[in-house]
Amino acid sequence: MSSITISDITIPNAKDAIAPYLSVGWGTAPDYDPVVWQSVLKNSKLITAWEGKKLVGLTRYFTDGYHDTCVTECVVAPEHQGNGVGRAMMDKLFELCGNTSIYVNALNGKKDFFEKLDLQLRPAMAVMSRKAA
Repeated sequence: MSSITISDITIPNAKDAIAPYLSVGWGTAPDYDPVVWQSVLKNSKLITAWEGKKLVGLTRYFTDGYHDTCVTECVVAPEHQGNGVGRAMMDKLFELCGNTSIYVNALNGKKDFFEKLDLQLRPAMAVMSRKAA
């Protein structure tokens, strides 16, 4: 982790941002339109993890800055998982948004990661979604 830089001000280009998603198996390249993703990145709050000029992690979130923060993704390239990159990005999120309630959309296999960060499963809550048209 020593060569990783965490940033909340750097907006990556779409090609760089798509790479971590593809590396963890979230779709294939045709699923990610670079023009659309550049807009997604511009309109999201981001915390990024860089190894030199290579984007190795990305946390995308939305917040009102007062009540609620919703983390939509925290994705780390496989070769950097288990080395503190995801934790460092989430620590930055806690620094920026720790005064709000923080909600995370977590995949079933990654629930333990978020529990180690003191986020708790809320049995009375359910994630609801609708596929885009």
